[in-house]
Amino acid sequence: MAAERAHGVPCAYEPFGEFTGGASACTIPTNYRFAGMEYDPETGLYHTWFRQYDPSQGRWTGVDPLAGNFSDPQSLTRYAYILNDPVNRTDPLGLESSGDRGHRQDALLASSLKWACP
Repeated sequence: MAAERAHGVPCAYEPFGEFTGGASACTIPTNYRFAGMEYDPETGLYHTWFRQYDPSQGRWTGVDPLAGNFSDPQSLTRYAYILNDPVNRTDPLGLESSGDRGHRQDALLASSLKWACP
C-alpha cells in the first residue's frame, strides 16, 4: 500500500502497517502515519484513542474494550486488527473497524471533537 503524507512524500506500508518506504521518507517530522494513527518511534507502536497497535504482529497490544458480536466471529478475537482485512478497513480509535459498523465510531469521534473544540 502506498500513501502520501501531507508534505507530498510517498510512504509505503505492508497491509498490516509495517513501514517499507525507506529511511529517507521517515525524516519528515510527523508522528501520524499508517491509517492516521500516531506512531511512537521509541516503541514502534501506533497509538489510537483507546489502544496501541503493533504493526510487526498485526495485532492490538490490549484487548478490545467492546465485546465481540456472535453474528461476526472475527469480532470475537479481541486482539485482531480490523477483522483481519487491512486493505478495506481502518480503526482510527481502536474500538472497531470501519465499514457497516463504522457509524458508531464516527459518532463517538464527533462527540469527542465537540468537547475538545467548543
